[in-house]
Amino acid sequence: MASKRERKQAEAAAGRGAEAPIEIVQAVRLVRQIASIVNNSLHNYWLSEEDRSDTLSSTYTFIEGLLETCPQLTVRCVGSALSVNGRNIEYRDSVTDSLVSHLTALRVDNFFMVPGVTADEFARFCEVLSTDPEEMKKLGDFPVLLERFKIRNIRAKKLVYREIAEYDAAGNMLEPAVELAQRTHGKESAELAIALRNKADLYLAR
Repeated sequence: MASKRERKQAEAAAGRGAEAPIEIVQAVRLVRQIASIVNNSLHNYWLSEEDRSDTLSSTYTFIEGLLETCPQLTVRCVGSALSVNGRNIEYRDSVTDSLVSHLTALRVDNFFMVPGVTADEFARFCEVLSTDPEEMKKLGDFPVLLERFKIRNIRAKKLVYREIAEYDAAGNMLEPAVELAQRTHGKESAELAIALRNKADLYLAR
């Protein structure tokens, strides 16, 4: 009997049905603008309050435009992998990389925005996202702070990791997930599989 392959994928608890495709240029611009806001806030790089206000306003306007065609904007950060609505962000600069490091320190795997988010909500969200990791430990985790600041249209969802493996006819695993990812998709996918295994709940197929 021929071998059968069972694939299981990393997915959000709420699913990906609401995520529409996004152009890579838009995805890169989105993360760069958010990264710039967080970086400037963390290190007090703003030239003035007007500079901060204008940047928040222009970024919010950009997001508002994206949400007219995308019912949901989801940013995921797992290990060193960063994506928007499933589009991997490979064109990275130092500011974007600093956002990845900061999200990892905050233990923020993802966040998503839906239509209806207001400029005030976005500003409060940026305040939460710019929290020092040690301070966040004292205040509560990311979803708790979103609730506390009454941010309803920007949320976080729990990631679920599902194993990827090959099985023989008797149902015995032939190749573990990480080794399979390494062989078929390269080092980056293997690192993503390791990160997901460490950061999310492990679910095996029944």
